[in-house]
Amino acid sequence: MHLNFQSKILDELEQWHRKNPILEEGLELKELYGKLGFEKNEAARLYLVRLLDIVQHEGKIKKVGNSWALSEHTVKIDPKTSEQLDWLEQLIRNYGMENPLESEIEEKAISNKITKDRLKMMLKYLGRQKKLVFFEGEYLHHSVVAKCRSLLLAELNRKENGINEKEFRVLINKTKKIV
Repeated sequence: MHLNFQSKILDELEQWHRKNPILEEGLELKELYGKLGFEKNEAARLYLVRLLDIVQHEGKIKKVGNSWALSEHTVKIDPKTSEQLDWLEQLIRNYGMENPLESEIEEKAISNKITKDRLKMMLKYLGRQKKLVFFEGEYLHHSVVAKCRSLLLAELNRKENGINEKEFRVLINKTKKIV
C-alpha cells in the first residue's frame, strides 16, 4: 500500500509539472488530500503527511513554499513561453490603474493561442516574479502599485497628520476601487 500511494503522489506531481512547467512549486497538501481521496479521512491525512516526509527523505520530492514538487523539477521557459509572458505582462501594464476584467484577458489570451489553464499558470508565474500584485482576486502591474506607493509616501512626508481615502484617490487620480 505504501508504494501504491507513493507512486500515486509521484504521478500527480509529474502531471502537475507537465501542465505547469514554468512554476517552481508543486501541489499543496490539501490538493494532494483531494487527489488521493483523503480529504474526509483524518487518519489517511495523517498518513499522507508521514508518507510525504518519507518520500522527501528518499530524495524523490522537495518542499517548495507550501507545496510539494518532484526533486528533479526545474522551471523551464522556452522562447515561445517567454514571448507569451512578455505579451501578457505588457497587456496588463497597459491597463494602468484599471483592474483588467478576467473575461477580457481570457479573450485576448485565447486569440493569442493561450488556453485558460495556461493563462492561470502564466499569471501565477508573473505574480511569483513580482511583476503583478494580487489582492482579493484582482491584480495590477507592479509598476502601477510602485507609482502609487511613491506618490503616497511623498504625500505622507508632506502631511504630518496623514491623508484620508478620498485624498488618496485624488492623489492618484482614481475614483473607482483599486487594489
